[in-house]
Amino acid sequence: MAIKITYYSEVIDNFGRQESSTKGQVIFSVLNDVENFNDDMQFEDSEGNIYYIDDLIGKEVLLPDIGIFTVPTE
Repeated sequence: MAIKITYYSEVIDNFGRQESSTKGQVIFSVLNDVENFNDDMQFEDSEGNIYYIDDLIGKEVLLPDIGIFTVPTE
């Protein structure tokens, strides 16, 4: 069963600024960018469970307006 990801956030600098989104296309772009995977990425499912990129690699995810796809491996 696919994990329904509804939110993404990431600390983008040393000052603690964050980038975040609930848009499926933005989350899809982040999850498809294997070369930029990092430990600062955090994802949330529709039930409020938190996932990090290592939790999602190789797993099926369901994204708003996108559908189901498998997060690529490094």
